[in-house]
Amino acid sequence: MFARIRPQEFEVWQWQPGEQIPKVKSVTGPGTKNSCRLCGKLMSEHAWVSEKTMACPGDWIVKTAPGDLMICPKDEFELIFELQPEKEGE
Repeated sequence: MFARIRPQEFEVWQWQPGEQIPKVKSVTGPGTKNSCRLCGKLMSEHAWVSEKTMACPGDWIVKTAPGDLMICPKDEFELIFELQPEKEGE
């Protein structure tokens, strides 16, 4: 799926538990039964986007121009981005 900020397009994914997203790993190990302080859901439903950055269920993961991944909460994503139909062959 892609979204665009005029005039630039970004590759995007919405995190849901069990989702397969490049460079993103589900949270595992001790503490997965604890609740998240941001969304209140179990930590086992979250994903590591980087060593220090975690996505809550429903957050959007945006691939920036240099290839870095950033997290955008759903409410902010809807204000900033406009989803585009997938291009054929992608």
